[in-house]
Amino acid sequence: MIDFGSEAFIQLLLLGIFFILMVLFVLTQQGTLEFIRPENRLMPPKQVWFQLIPVLGLIWSFVVINKIANSILSELATTAGDSVFADDPFMESSKPTYKLGISYATCFCLSLLPIPFFKLIIIVLGIILWFAYWYKLIQYKLKIAERAMLAQK
Repeated sequence: MIDFGSEAFIQLLLLGIFFILMVLFVLTQQGTLEFIRPENRLMPPKQVWFQLIPVLGLIWSFVVINKIANSILSELATTAGDSVFADDPFMESSKPTYKLGISYATCFCLSLLPIPFFKLIIIVLGIILWFAYWYKLIQYKLKIAERAMLAQK
């Protein structure tokens, strides 16, 4: 019989929820890259799925974050005269989404350190930054999709 109150069950449940969230997150990254014109993409959209590979995924996430930021930047640069991106409130730096992405990925890597209290703080901070990055990525995806729809008219 399954003990739903056991620590092992709770950990397994949390791991399952995290995996589902990761799949949804990677779908967002893939979708963002798919909205970017092929000439502005710095990586094929399907390569983001390598992030789901244990250990390698932590390292690969830094590559994906950088490539997505530069791809968004290229897309924005080619539409510089486009009114859709004039006074873009989401433009945070020379590399859109980069700071938040690197911050969450760094926190997830630091959470592997065996320092109990520090680990909890870093995990919570990493999750907050991860959701902030995800939200920012969605904002850019919507802006790029809006630009694509206006270009088709």
